[in-house]
Amino acid sequence: MSDPFYRAFEDVHRGSRQDIMRRLQVYLPFVLPIAQAHPATVCLDLGCGRGEWLELLAEHGLQAQGVDLDAGMLQAAQAKGLHVRQTDALQALQGLPEASASVISAFHLAEHLQFEDLQVLVDHALRALVPGGLLILETPNPDNLQVATCNFYLDPSHIKPIPSLLLAFMAQQAGFARSKILGLQENPGLRFQQELQLQDVLAGASPDYAVVAQKVAPAGSADDLVHLFARDYGISTASLAQAYSAQQKRALSEMRRQIHDLGLQLQQDREALQSQLQSEIHAIHDSALWRLSRPLQWLFNQIRRLRREGLSARLRALQRRLTGGASPVAPDAQSPARTEQPASIHSTSAVPSEPSAEHLQKLAARLQPETREGPQP
Repeated sequence: MSDPFYRAFEDVHRGSRQDIMRRLQVYLPFVLPIAQAHPATVCLDLGCGRGEWLELLAEHGLQAQGVDLDAGMLQAAQAKGLHVRQTDALQALQGLPEASASVISAFHLAEHLQFEDLQVLVDHALRALVPGGLLILETPNPDNLQVATCNFYLDPSHIKPIPSLLLAFMAQQAGFARSKILGLQENPGLRFQQELQLQDVLAGASPDYAVVAQKVAPAGSADDLVHLFARDYGISTASLAQAYSAQQKRALSEMRRQIHDLGLQLQQDREALQSQLQSEIHAIHDSALWRLSRPLQWLFNQIRRLRREGLSARLRALQRRLTGGASPVAPDAQSPARTEQPASIHSTSAVPSEPSAEHLQKLAARLQPETREGPQP
């Protein structure tokens, strides 16, 4: 890979020099007490690139050196007058005398190394650090799903992501007294955001992390970093997913409450409407117009029944009403079947199959109810 290509790639995808220096300030509370307690020692930055960390340390009066293999990246550091040289990071580390460095750092170098070389780096860093010295390893965070599945592979020189727990275990296994995982570069507003989106869960976790490991300090020395190792840093995918799930449960509970309240309101509205309709129906029944039209209503009802049931059925109904519900006399078994007519309409001849208009008028008079409130056949 050509030097101009990688430098241009870093300029586009890593961020400006000012952005990087701003991000690196998170390490100053760890580094300044240790480096100032050992002014004769060096702060060595492995894979220093453009030298942002070296410049930040120099601004605080610390003695800092950097190494990198990329000559194009080193040009920016040299233009700032920083102490850098072009050499392999592991070789430079192995050449350090024992207990000669207060801070050894490697920002976004671990993901470029084979696992065995990374173990060598951690082991030699422990040897070269003064008691109480610090090792800082920063790398992309695979806990961020967008980083793990996409952004990590934008850099063609990356080998594979390194889980934070693995890197922290490596430092502890090598012999460091304690280590801390720092989540970095996340959106701090996500901690207080009331309405998380699914994208926040997928891509909101800290995109970078660092392991800060400290070598065993001399017995009886003051522990100036205890509060820094005790606090939490960054945002994890698990915490975002938990917050998102709780938010969805609250939203579902609120939706169920609204549906329940709407059901109650609909029931109340239905009951109120039914009561209103019943009141209006009673008002109609009690009205003078309804009482005056009652005979017409009865007549229309009889006409509908006559059309539906036929004249014969209505005559039988009339007979049952006039005879008090008694069954008609059964016809003689040896004589032709015939039906006795009611006494009130008895005649010497049978009921004609086609009644005359006069007969229908008399029948309608019979069908007239005796009282307005009387039963209907």
